Amino acid sequence: MNDFVALLLAALAACLGFMGLGLIVRLAVQFDLGSRYLGEGSFLQVALALGIGLAAWRRATRTA
Repeated sequence: MNDFVALLLAALAACLGFMGLGLIVRLAVQFDLGSRYLGEGSFLQVALALGIGLAAWRRATRTA
């Protein structure tokens, strides 16, 4: 796969992962689940979204 396309897919996965994790955090805050320090845009949310993007990039660039 072309590196540019792989990078686009990884960026898309990271953005969608960040949005999905943000939704989960928002629901957890609304229903009083988890820690009281839980907030949107936290380090954990950003780190997990970057991990999702990195995993997508590695999968896309893996040679078959």
